[in-house]
Amino acid sequence: MDYQNQQLDFTITLANDSQSFSDGSRKVTYLSPRSTAQITSVNGTNSGKGSFRIWGLSRDTIAIITNMGIWRTGDKLNLLEVKANGITVYQGVIANCVADFNQAPDISVSIDCYASAFLMIEVAKPFSFNGEVKASEAIEAIIKPFGMTLVNNGVTSSLSNPYIVGSPYNQIMEIVNNVGCLVIFDYDTITLHSSDYIPSEPVITIAPETGLIGYPMYLRTHLTAKTYFNSSYKVGKPVKLITDLPLATGDYIIGGIEHNLSCNLIGGLYESNLLLYKVFNKSP
Repeated sequence: MDYQNQQLDFTITLANDSQSFSDGSRKVTYLSPRSTAQITSVNGTNSGKGSFRIWGLSRDTIAIITNMGIWRTGDKLNLLEVKANGITVYQGVIANCVADFNQAPDISVSIDCYASAFLMIEVAKPFSFNGEVKASEAIEAIIKPFGMTLVNNGVTSSLSNPYIVGSPYNQIMEIVNNVGCLVIFDYDTITLHSSDYIPSEPVITIAPETGLIGYPMYLRTHLTAKTYFNSSYKVGKPVKLITDLPLATGDYIIGGIEHNLSCNLIGGLYESNLLLYKVFNKSP
């Protein structure tokens, strides 16, 4: 791997018209501050979670952004977008933001985000249907008011006379648990994967020559592998693993991703941790 200075850029957009940054705008971008990022993409509960730490922000900016959070009644939801080397790798709603003044003057701000936090806190009518309805159609109906798009990869199961209550997020989770499929939450998209779905798209090769770090590890029904950061990794995407670890070389589907990134931090990480499920019946 060639050495290069890795970049992380952060853009915060204020949703409330009554708020603004020092320049009068509702959007501010920080280019390559000293920072860290942990971005998780897995099935279900922790899908679309992002945890970030940024140093070097002004006290005025800290005062504004540490007043953000999804649990403040009546507040609109503020957006964080993160780019790694110029590529958008995360968009999410700011759920919590805290500054550590105990480290002054080297103050850092910790920001926790969820890609679809608005689905967790909105009050929703119960979803009900007389007769059979496809799970994908039910979820489409739930997310339609939010302008979100559903990507359905092979989920054909149906629900019979469903009556589902709770937040939009809870309703979606009840549906996917009932039909036994995977769900990935992003800011503007929800993706469903059936358990036997194998994408017909280009396969990513994971090998020492392409960024594999060390050796994969066996964990009961799957493998974990660490690589240099790759923004092309997506849950449900096919990969070919090449390694000297016995019996591990073969075809897999990515079942979970955790990116650990940093910028202008000595000894910082720029890696991806992958959860890999073996493909036993690969389509011709």
